[in-house]
Amino acid sequence: MANILLCWELGGGLGHLGRLAPVAQHLSGGGHQIDLASRRLRPVQNLFGNTLRNVYQAPIQLSPAGDGIFPTIGFAHILNNVGYSSVDALAALVRAWLVLFDVSRTEFVIADHSPTAVLAAYIAEPPCITIGNGFKLPPVHQAPPSFGAKLTADARASIERSNSLVCANVNSVLGAFEKPAIQTASDLYSTTIANLLLTLPELDHYGPRSDATYFGLPVGATGAAPHWPSQPGLKVYAYLNPSPGLKPFFASVRQLPMNLLVVHNELSRDLTDQAAAENIQFTRERLNLQKVAIEADCALLNGSHATMCQLLFGGVPLVLGPLHPEQLLASQRIVAAGAGLIVNHTDPKQMLAGIYEVTSQTRYRAAAQEFAARYAKFDQAKLDAQMYAEIDRAIGSS
Repeated sequence: MANILLCWELGGGLGHLGRLAPVAQHLSGGGHQIDLASRRLRPVQNLFGNTLRNVYQAPIQLSPAGDGIFPTIGFAHILNNVGYSSVDALAALVRAWLVLFDVSRTEFVIADHSPTAVLAAYIAEPPCITIGNGFKLPPVHQAPPSFGAKLTADARASIERSNSLVCANVNSVLGAFEKPAIQTASDLYSTTIANLLLTLPELDHYGPRSDATYFGLPVGATGAAPHWPSQPGLKVYAYLNPSPGLKPFFASVRQLPMNLLVVHNELSRDLTDQAAAENIQFTRERLNLQKVAIEADCALLNGSHATMCQLLFGGVPLVLGPLHPEQLLASQRIVAAGAGLIVNHTDPKQMLAGIYEVTSQTRYRAAAQEFAARYAKFDQAKLDAQMYAEIDRAIGSS
């Protein structure tokens, strides 16, 4: 049996731990010793229970080592802002991961959005598998990915400069350990045994890949039944994070024939208390999205990958106000499928116009229902079994 280290380094959402937890359960059941290096520690116990031997704080860079690049418009910009703009900062992060491998006696690495753990595994040579959606696993051996098709010449030049700097610093660290250089930032992921894409071709942030195997994503019928406001009008499900446009948006909805059911994790108590009304209900409770989809006329989201997928399985058209590049790329895939549109999350009038657009124009629901019909016999359990089998084969042959 192997000592396996699960890693989460970048990103703020708990979806990373949510993906790793069932992997830990499966591997623990096979007799392996499972450790976790996590960006955040507080949620670990609730998600993993007693499946872990040890839990470590993941080595992370909390602020750019040099000049940060904002807004981030490419994968190389993300790496630049998490320590890769300085060879000294990157070397320190890599050394910390190497010490962690040594302390935990790591024999196999499974990484979710953890590029520096992948880099350290390449150096120390425990076999490594990555898991994640398309954004976390950009295409390898290609020009550095960008977060928009219509970039200015200056924006493209900025991405190229960041890619060159990131590669130079990575290659400096690799050279110190006599390892071959990489050619582009995303080539970090060419050093692994496998990169397991937990998404669907239509929802891959960088578009469908002809050479990829897609393992879907969990869409279980878990969560509480929705309790909608009971006023006349549209039923709109919303899953939203804080944004300047929300307070005036809620104020407008109060005056409209619309029932808004808002799920949130981070909205302030002051905002929800002020905005609550007979036709606006707030909850922090996780809801059963299959049941939500039965009644919802549309959904208003920031662009959560898993939430979008689950609602599309129910044929619900989407209005999307992305807050950051990952959500923007995901939202662009929905627009490409014809099942929704993108609005400015700071503009309440645009958000309302989007809701009325997708509920009055039948083409949006038709496209969402076409997606739902295409995946009517979708079997996530079968894909999970295939993914676990691939992980088991990789561990067994290492």
